[in-house]
Amino acid sequence: MAKRFLLVSALAAFVAGGVFAQMPQMSIGAGYIHSAGSVGGMSTSEGSANYALNGRGVQNGGFLFFDATYAELAIGLMNTSAYEKEVGNVRFGNDGIPVVFSDDFTSVEYQGSGLAMDISLLGRYPVPVGKMTISPLLGVGYNMVLSTKGPDGKAVEWDKMGKHANGDARKASDLSTFRIQLGAGADFDVTDQIYIRTQGLAQYRFAAKAYGKKANTPETASASDPDMKFKGGFGGSFTVAVGYKF
Repeated sequence: MAKRFLLVSALAAFVAGGVFAQMPQMSIGAGYIHSAGSVGGMSTSEGSANYALNGRGVQNGGFLFFDATYAELAIGLMNTSAYEKEVGNVRFGNDGIPVVFSDDFTSVEYQGSGLAMDISLLGRYPVPVGKMTISPLLGVGYNMVLSTKGPDGKAVEWDKMGKHANGDARKASDLSTFRIQLGAGADFDVTDQIYIRTQGLAQYRFAAKAYGKKANTPETASASDPDMKFKGGFGGSFTVAVGYKF
């Protein structure tokens, strides 16, 4: 029995040692993130009538990350500056009825800001180059808009029907976006445990609900029109952070 116990213990120690030997290097860190690009859009055209509405945003903030060599999970808070741009010769009233103008126009319909929580999961393949490590990156992300402010800097308040005083029926969460991201990063060793990480990512964002087929804004009251097209948009982000290996 004692020999069997020793044999089992030795085998368990061997397996455990092998497992831990294969465990990836862990690290944590924090940094700054800048992101910009389209959050979606919609367009329609019929004969000489045409209309397009596009939403764009610029975000800046801080984030925390956890790295396990081949994967990185990051969570951050970001301030957003956003606007919508109209182009065409058609406007939609609150009743959804289009009004056609003789000349094309371009206008910024809305300018505001907001607070968003950003979650990113990246797969990475690190390649050491001296005291630097270069990694191709591929992953997904979700930008969850928590609150919005109008051009006057005041928080947007919604009535019981979820409708703003100007007739806009959107909620802050309707501006949240899911994205696919692709890029590269580099880690620069400062000491054996501390490093600086920089990353650049190109992104494709699927259209936010406010610009998708379930859009509920007055501008898209005629969204059932088969000629109405919806789209996501491209953007990018840049991060710089300090990490600690343990």
